[in-house]
This record gives sequence, structure tokens and C-alpha cells, in this order.
Amino acid sequence: MIAMYAVVRFFLRCGLWLYCRKIRVHDSSLATVRGPLILASNHPNAIFDALVLASCIEKPLHFTGRGDLADRLLPKFLMRMLRILPVYAGSNVYDPREMRRRMGESCFNLLREKGILVIFSEGITGNNWKLRPLKKLTARIWLDTAPFFPEPLQILPLAINYDSYKGPGKTIYVRSSLPIALSDLPGNIEESEKINLCNGLLRSGISGCMLQSEKNPEWIQALIRLLPVMDFGKLKALEDLPEDFPEKKPLRLSGEKPIGMNPQNKSGLHWMLLLLFAIPAMAGWLIHGILYYPLKWMMKLFPARFVYYDSLLFILLFFLYPLFCTALLIVVWNLFGSPWTFPVIIILPLLARITLVWKSEMQEQINMSGSGKYKNHFMQLFGDLPG
Repeated sequence: MIAMYAVVRFFLRCGLWLYCRKIRVHDSSLATVRGPLILASNHPNAIFDALVLASCIEKPLHFTGRGDLADRLLPKFLMRMLRILPVYAGSNVYDPREMRRRMGESCFNLLREKGILVIFSEGITGNNWKLRPLKKLTARIWLDTAPFFPEPLQILPLAINYDSYKGPGKTIYVRSSLPIALSDLPGNIEESEKINLCNGLLRSGISGCMLQSEKNPEWIQALIRLLPVMDFGKLKALEDLPEDFPEKKPLRLSGEKPIGMNPQNKSGLHWMLLLLFAIPAMAGWLIHGILYYPLKWMMKLFPARFVYYDSLLFILLFFLYPLFCTALLIVVWNLFGSPWTFPVIIILPLLARITLVWKSEMQEQINMSGSGKYKNHFMQLFGDLPG
């Protein structure tokens, strides 16, 4: 099973490399964490959150999931293969005490085998840039299982930051906080008080790893795009929108270094590279548009606030892209013969990546060359970033 997990994770990382502009894990030690451990995360982007964490962390992960939904949609063998532990919290169909006993037993067995359990502590998912109230599930599982471990069983709060929830080219930033241990809670208080204190510590830890705002998501999106090149602490201090921020709607920015750069300071080499890669980028766009744009059009059939947009689009592309490449291989084989066939296996993903990066860089230049209240505001805050 571990070998199968490693193979699936390899292909998942390849898929995310073609879908995301940048995925950055703040602390490299997060990638090498070992069990027994509970990871408590925010949940802004549905199934995509689990895919991001599974790609970033070396050890196999198990995830909690809605048991009533899984029972209807997934057979038990598939739940085991996907490493989903069913949770029936808040269900009126099942006896809550029996379901809590079963859930605690499953989690205890997993953690006893030095596994890593991921719990999305908000309980529900939603495409926003604000941490919602935390459910009691994380605290209950931890308090029910931790006393039976000879070594301290800790919770590690973490947060996943997205600059966009709609389609390819996104920047993702994963950051973890300090772990929480039983010694952080008073020992002589009621369980309900322990749950409340635990949730308070979790909320503080997850919030400290997020850039968030309920009223000004565009501002947070812009700050998240700066994370690959700027200190998180400085950007965290700016998450509350300054009072002198212009009333004009911010320009839509994209790319790895979207803000704080003066386009006039770009080196000639940078522009030469953009021009040089324009042709392969256009070729990648024309070829992959055959697959991408019909799927994008299909996604418009769902409601505007469909929280599974990213997850469904990525999963469709993940499974259809090998078939798409196979079809192109057959076409090339028939047109040119065998010597020209196998390089297509390498060329197609490279063209897809070049298109993704080139489009982001060009969009950045177009935006930053525009008129400048939004641009100048960041210039005043950060000055010019090196190009």
C-alpha cells in the first residue's frame, strides 16, 4: 500500500506542477513530519486541500470525511484506498455515542500505528479568505486518544493559502504553527472546558498561518501572490486593508512576483525570455486548449459559488490528460512515424508548463504597466522588488 501511495503521489505532484503556478511550503520540516500526529487545517478548497497536503508531506496521510456522504458515494474498499476515515458528527441517522466510539477507535488504531491524521477543523468547506468557526471534532478525537499514548500526541495547526479558487495558474502557500500538547491544557478542568481551550489554541495557531480578510478578498489575493518573494510576517501585518487604499477596484494580477515591481526596471534578458518563449507558449495554448476549454465551458454549468470547481476541474484534467496525450501520440505516429512519436511524451507537459508560466508573467506585465493607484500603493509599501 505504501508503494502504491508513493506512485499515486508522484503522479499527483506532476499534475499539480502543470496546474499550479507555485506551491510553497514555508517550513521544510513540515514535509518530513512523522506520526503519531494530528494535523489540523483550514478547509477553503474542498478536495483540493487534501491533494495539496498529500503532495507536500512525505509520509502517507489519512483524512477524515463526511461518513453519510461517503456511505452513499464510495464503497468501503475505495474509502480505505483513499485513506478516508468516516465521520458521522451531527448526523441524525446514526446513534451519536456509537459513532463517536467507532470514530475514536479508528483514529486510535491509526495513530497507534504511528499514522498521520488530517482533520479539516472547520468541518465544512467554502471558497473564502476567512477562517470559519471550528468544530469540536479535532479536540474530541485528540482528548479521547492522547491519554493512552506513552509519548505525547500532538496537534499541529496549519493553514493553506490560495490566491485563487478558479482554475490553473494559482499560487499556494502552506504554513504550520507550533504544535499543541496536552501539557498546554490545565489538567483539573471539565472536558467541555478542555474542548473550548483546545479550539482556542487551534484557532490561534491556524489564524496565525493565514492571510485573511472577509471584506477585502482582492487585497488578500494580492498579498498571497507576494508570499514566494516576501516575508510572511510583514504581509501578515498588512492583511487589514489600509484606510488610504484606493476605492478603485484592484487590477487582476497574476504571477509569482505580481506586485511591487516596476516594469520599467525589468532587465532586457527578462523581456527577451518572454519573447523567446512566446512561440512555444502559443503552441502549448493551441494544443492544450482542445482539452481545457471544453472542460472550462462545462464547469460554467455549475453555480457561480460551486465550492468544488477547482477540485472537479483538476480531477477531470488529471484523468483525461493521459488519454489526450495518447490520442496525440497516435496522430503523430500516423503522420510522422515512430522516431517523432516518443519525444511528444516529454514535449507536451513541457509546453503546458511553459504556457502556464508565460501567461502568468505576461499578465503581470500588462497589469503592472497599467495606470497606477493600485501599483503605486504597493510601491509605497514595499518599494521595487528585484526583477
